[in-house]
Amino acid sequence: MSILKPIGDLGYVKAGLTGFQGGGKTHTAALLAIGIREHFGLDAPIVMFDTELGAPGVKEMIESATGKPLLGVQSRSFDALMETAKAAENEGSVLLADSTTHVWRECIAAYMAEINEIRAERGFSEKQGMGIQDWSPVKQKFWEWSDFFLNSKLHIIACGRAGHEYEDGEPDELGRVDLQKAGLKMLTEKEFAYEPALMIEMAAVTRQGQWVRKARVVKDRFSAIDGQEFYQPTFDDFLPHVEKLVKGAHASIDMTSRTHYGLDGSGDAQWKAEKRRRDVACEEIKAWLENRFPGQAAANKGSRSTLLLHLFKTRSWIKVEGFSAQTLEDGLNRLLELLDDPAKLAEALGGGS
Repeated sequence: MSILKPIGDLGYVKAGLTGFQGGGKTHTAALLAIGIREHFGLDAPIVMFDTELGAPGVKEMIESATGKPLLGVQSRSFDALMETAKAAENEGSVLLADSTTHVWRECIAAYMAEINEIRAERGFSEKQGMGIQDWSPVKQKFWEWSDFFLNSKLHIIACGRAGHEYEDGEPDELGRVDLQKAGLKMLTEKEFAYEPALMIEMAAVTRQGQWVRKARVVKDRFSAIDGQEFYQPTFDDFLPHVEKLVKGAHASIDMTSRTHYGLDGSGDAQWKAEKRRRDVACEEIKAWLENRFPGQAAANKGSRSTLLLHLFKTRSWIKVEGFSAQTLEDGLNRLLELLDDPAKLAEALGGGS
């Protein structure tokens, strides 16, 4: 059966909103959630995972528009986010997660707390910061949310605080290079910002003498509103993207298939196992040669060199070390046969001199 199959359609809104304080993320996300619920004819209440007490500010607007209570959880725990998200999916609702920045930071803090509990039990000093080896388990944990975000049958709007991205500027007359602001990024696990199909950057700006909110669409997978800007945005501004979704459709990424590395019993990959076989064979060859022809006497050094030439067509030990494990193992077997047969050994030494 072919691995190829027709590509499915997207059926659920997967949106991300980022921006600095006062940019209107929570308010705009709430408007988007209300519009999604109405557009898709959903009956269940909107669910909000609230990490910064933003829910009370939009509660009245959401309940007035939907006629349903705003449900949710006020926490910063990653486990609580996942539990809330799965409950919202079961209800067939819209999830507003505000803000994923706090959840990412909680993942890091929780990991450090557990590590230091273990270190304290073992009498070690407290670990003050994340090392290179620490980031992998934290990221692996957060990727559970990324996978759910992509594959769930749930409309999700994820908010996150913004931070500046920097890049090298042009060198000055002395060749010095300063960092320059190159744009904004969502302050969360860096790969999550790539997941939303609709990414919106919010900002508070002055326009015609008035203080207003501006939404800039930095990504729209359908290119329906990609790059467009909206002042005092409403759901209708984002409707062209939503209308591209196919109600009831569900395209997903296969998260179960795994790349095969050919690991051996000790957890090493094949290339590492090959290197280990080479190292062992070289050590055996060298040990047997030095055992039979020990020391630095010219005659014994010559015999070792002659046997290498006989076995591997080279007198260079460095070159021998680069041969494949199979070649080395075959040479080791031939060497052991020679060492067990004085006549053949004498012939090999005489023929190679």
